[in-house]
Amino acid sequence: YVEKLATPDVTIADIIGGRLTEAASALDRAARRFRRVGQAHHAAQTQVPKIMVLGIMGRHAEAAACAEHTLCELNRLGDPRAAAKVCLNLGSLAMRRDFYTDAARHYRAAAALFSRAGDREHSVMADIGLADALSATGDLDEAARRYARARMRAVSHGLPVLEAMIDESMALLDLSCGRYRDALGGLERSRRCYEQLHMPQQLAIAEKQLGDAYLELRLLPEATALLEEAVSRFDSLAMPDDQAWAMAQLGRARALQGHI
Repeated sequence: YVEKLATPDVTIADIIGGRLTEAASALDRAARRFRRVGQAHHAAQTQVPKIMVLGIMGRHAEAAACAEHTLCELNRLGDPRAAAKVCLNLGSLAMRRDFYTDAARHYRAAAALFSRAGDREHSVMADIGLADALSATGDLDEAARRYARARMRAVSHGLPVLEAMIDESMALLDLSCGRYRDALGGLERSRRCYEQLHMPQQLAIAEKQLGDAYLELRLLPEATALLEEAVSRFDSLAMPDDQAWAMAQLGRARALQGHI
């Protein structure tokens, strides 16, 4: 009965397949149906993935409002694990808005809550996010230590998606430190992994990141090819913020090749 109300399989398929508008609408329909039958807890839980969906779509103000409201509701209902997921999403949203100190605060809160709940997978995700935030603020040594610990945990618990995420993040850290060989290797590994796991949003982001690296190294034909592919993928996945960044980088690559 609950599955019929929430249609979870359809919603998850929409998110994985990049049909984000459809996913957000389905989650809102599920919330309304749960509220009508007096299931406030299930209604609140439908909004947790919606935060991520709105953030990917670039609707940051809506995502933040949804997150804050959902966090209050889950705390009221006494669900610390679901509240931790909202903290995790708030951290990711803050990262996308360049609010790195806020992101670190949310990730620390999420990591502590997940650890108490015994949720290993999400605990590793929170550690990755915290390392990303530390890297963005310039605390590179501490970020590297946290990435290494998170990768060890992801490998030991058999979490290949998180391994790919860590490879991507560590590669970006290597890139910022001028370790270009390691950076290119890590980005390519994560790109292949996302492709094998059929994760179109992460694949598009990885291709854009790899294009950024080639652009920094002035390997312009390679950068152009990857960025063109990323722009196309972001367009089909309704990810306008990421598409805008890829277009800006593609413009730089073309200008450097004399195609003004």
